[in-house]
Amino acid sequence: KGLKEKVDLVICVYCPEKLQLKRLMERDNIDETLANKIIHSQMDIEKKKQLSDFIINNEGTQENTASEFKKIKEHIFVN
Repeated sequence: KGLKEKVDLVICVYCPEKLQLKRLMERDNIDETLANKIIHSQMDIEKKKQLSDFIINNEGTQENTASEFKKIKEHIFVN
């Protein structure tokens, strides 16, 4: 069994794999081969989305992502 059974909820911060690859290469100053190895050593992002209770879309600006997080936080602590 995975960790999902040990937590109350799961939040996935999502962006498409191509964007994830681009960001990882830029952030870590690594080539595409290594970036792909890192990404593919993790659970597929689409599978993570399926297993999540909430999904934060991280394709836009930091402000957009923060806004989505705030909405989820408010939902969790109100309910």
